[in-house]
Amino acid sequence: MTASHIDLIKMLAPRLERLSVDSIWARRASGLRRSLVKALEADEAGQALEPSHLEQLIERTFDILTKSAREIPDPAHQLRREIRGEIMARNYEGATPTQFQRLPEYTRDEAWIRAFLHRTEIGHLGHARGEQPFVTPTNFLFDEQGHRIIFHSNIAGRMRDNLDHNPLVCFEVSEFGRFLPANTALEFGIQYRSVMVYGKVILLVSNEAKRSALYGLLLKYFPNLEPGIEYRPITDQELARTTVYALQIESWSGKENWPEKAEESPDWPPLAENLSA
Repeated sequence: MTASHIDLIKMLAPRLERLSVDSIWARRASGLRRSLVKALEADEAGQALEPSHLEQLIERTFDILTKSAREIPDPAHQLRREIRGEIMARNYEGATPTQFQRLPEYTRDEAWIRAFLHRTEIGHLGHARGEQPFVTPTNFLFDEQGHRIIFHSNIAGRMRDNLDHNPLVCFEVSEFGRFLPANTALEFGIQYRSVMVYGKVILLVSNEAKRSALYGLLLKYFPNLEPGIEYRPITDQELARTTVYALQIESWSGKENWPEKAEESPDWPPLAENLSA
């Protein structure tokens, strides 16, 4: 199945490149083509590709090619209509958190998500108590084998209380690069990568499980320090003062948009080189 996807992508990528720069769809076609090329490069390198991701890219390509052929209305015009309530937004009722991706060309596969979670250092946990939402920054450990996120807190506090009452959470990890100026307000942007995780939090109860998780955290952030040599091993008394959580991952999504520069409109003078770099 993947081979047929690759053959189709090889055919579609050049067609995106041939879109007229005057087309209102040229900018989106450019970003999508980069994603197609990356998929082809990954295939040539022998990397495993997610068929669902390839199908999203192909579907989005056909969509843009069809719309560019018809030159349907400017997206900015459609946005203004949406704001005025003239266009109905997508109905997300009953949808899973990761079911719809507005721009699937930025979607990344599970291998990319796993690698990103391993190397990033700070995440933000979204949790709630009643109708009051909270966001808590925290360090964390991605336990790939257990398919879970490990984090910790004091034995008592707002987060512990919230999670005792409502263990359903989301978890965000991101990084950004340069801010990207443009010659139209709509195209100002930023280089970014992010992962969203959804699931249920459980408490690690046994001292053995808590100690193992905490040593995993220490190894991630202080790989050159060893317990019993550079620092005292974790004691039972310290464990009694610490809550260790495991976010059991039910779904996740990854996204990356890292262009070298923002798209510019031919309808306005281009930015000076020293401003756009």
